[in-house]
Amino acid sequence: MIKYNQTLVVIEQKKPKCLLTITEGQTWQSIGGAYHHLSLIDRNYGDKIQSKSEKGYIHLIQPTPSLITETIPHKTQILFLADISIIILKLNIKPGSIVIESGTGSASLSCSIASAVGHKGRLYTYEFNEDRAKNGEEQLRKLGFPQAECIWRDVYGQGFLKEDHGDHKRFPDAGTVDAVFLDLPQPWLALDHSKKMMKKGGKICCFSPCIEQVQKTCAKLKEDGWFGIETLECLKRNFEARVKQESFIFDDIQKKICLNTKNAKIQTEEGKQVITKNVYYSTGQQSAYGHTGYLTYAVFL
Repeated sequence: MIKYNQTLVVIEQKKPKCLLTITEGQTWQSIGGAYHHLSLIDRNYGDKIQSKSEKGYIHLIQPTPSLITETIPHKTQILFLADISIIILKLNIKPGSIVIESGTGSASLSCSIASAVGHKGRLYTYEFNEDRAKNGEEQLRKLGFPQAECIWRDVYGQGFLKEDHGDHKRFPDAGTVDAVFLDLPQPWLALDHSKKMMKKGGKICCFSPCIEQVQKTCAKLKEDGWFGIETLECLKRNFEARVKQESFIFDDIQKKICLNTKNAKIQTEEGKQVITKNVYYSTGQQSAYGHTGYLTYAVFL
């Protein structure tokens, strides 16, 4: 049941709208009307909740990684489902994994990785911008990922190990990390630091928008003896169902088949029997997500 201080996903008009933290004394306003947070308390997840004016309604459901990606506030450009899915798959991130991410950004990928490693795993995510680091820490806390630690640091110069022993944050130990993900302008500058952290057989992924970044990263990986270097691009294209009317001239046998289907009409045109019916088909959407970036993978041996 819904309680105060929970962060949930608002579904409005059957589409994910935003993340909402239930707060005492607050009201959430949308195109469908106002929703007092008090009226949401003790409701079940998925209940249909009418606005105060009864002109609109919403559903509140628990966040999942895909819904978080669709609704999390953007502090930076984020990775979407296609890239996130193949990152987690190719890095073999699973329950119990220890993962380093550098480039927290809006914490969209961080939430997906934290969900994948589970409560027995660990995610250490680094961000050089202080405001984004604080936002990432807040998002991970609100969404219920205690296994994730967000650290404000420039990894180019400082790396991933703990330097100040008075720092209360958790840090990974050298040689214990299963996977590293780098979303940095110059990922090749962080590869030496990454090698210190990884187990033998650990995997790395570098996200780069430009092919020149990929070239420099691959050259450094090859120079340092990484194995299985590959670069790929993942594009997402949705398909949708459509319907159109088509007319056919059929013989008697075909006519009987068509007349047994729904929405079939028969008429005579110029002495010929013409049957018109709805034809259902699927097609890819004309507007699809274009290039986001290149994903470069390698294995540490």
